[in-house]
Amino acid sequence: MEDIIGKGWSFPPHFTKAGGVEMTSGTEEIEGSLAAIFSTRIGERLFRPDFGCDMEEYQFTPMDSSSASKLRRTIEKTVRKYEPRIDVVEVGLEGTDFQEGKLRISIKYTLKDSYDNDNIIYPFHYENNI
Repeated sequence: MEDIIGKGWSFPPHFTKAGGVEMTSGTEEIEGSLAAIFSTRIGERLFRPDFGCDMEEYQFTPMDSSSASKLRRTIEKTVRKYEPRIDVVEVGLEGTDFQEGKLRISIKYTLKDSYDNDNIIYPFHYENNI
């Protein structure tokens, strides 16, 4: 499976005592990549200003069926663009506590060239520390 997915830095990056970087592979590498995509705001990366998924746009939006559908499409489009090693099967949204600003995003996907199925749950929440 490492041939298909490859190997990369852990996300968030962790460093060893010897000064090296912890590496990941397999589904852990895919999950780290997706977490990087979801936690990066568009415009945040200097050399890839279009990278990321502007989910913060939805922080103060009432999560009705229209905005949930728009968020699903945004996530699907972004994952397809920046994670070419997988095919998105389904994006699900589950409100764990809308009053607290919490939303659980689940992505079912298939690894390209291997047809292995997997999924990831990404907790999206906004905390205002004012």
